[in-house]
Amino acid sequence: MAILEYMEEQFPSNSIKLLPSQPEDRCKVREICETIASIQALQNMAVLRHLESQSDALPADIKQTWAQYYIEKGFRTVEKLLDKYAGKFCVNNEVSLADCFLVPQVYNAKRYQVDLSQFPHISKLNDALIKIPAFENAAPKNQPDCPDEMRSVV
Repeated sequence: MAILEYMEEQFPSNSIKLLPSQPEDRCKVREICETIASIQALQNMAVLRHLESQSDALPADIKQTWAQYYIEKGFRTVEKLLDKYAGKFCVNNEVSLADCFLVPQVYNAKRYQVDLSQFPHISKLNDALIKIPAFENAAPKNQPDCPDEMRSVV
């Protein structure tokens, strides 16, 4: 979050502003970003690798079970926020940092086979966002170093 805010402040001449000009809307964007960041911290690769290293004491599918639990828990909160704040995008009708946080987290949810039908706002917004060229270009499958097993995540 800090690096994205730094870039937003350091390069104010960019044509796309990822933080709204209104303080109340900036607060909404940050609230969604922080909520999504808290999900990511509990299902990042370091945490999941540690769980896997404890395999003699844990079930074989612990990584997926763990990731699903924390993604779903966090998405329930995000879904409530989007119910209050969303327009065409996460906060009103302009792409913001919140949208930049949402798309990769939905990717992870799909990777860990989270049932996204229980999150209609998240699903609808993600479907719209991934059609925007900047999001499409940033998709993991479009990165030269993307592992083959991650290219098939839809």
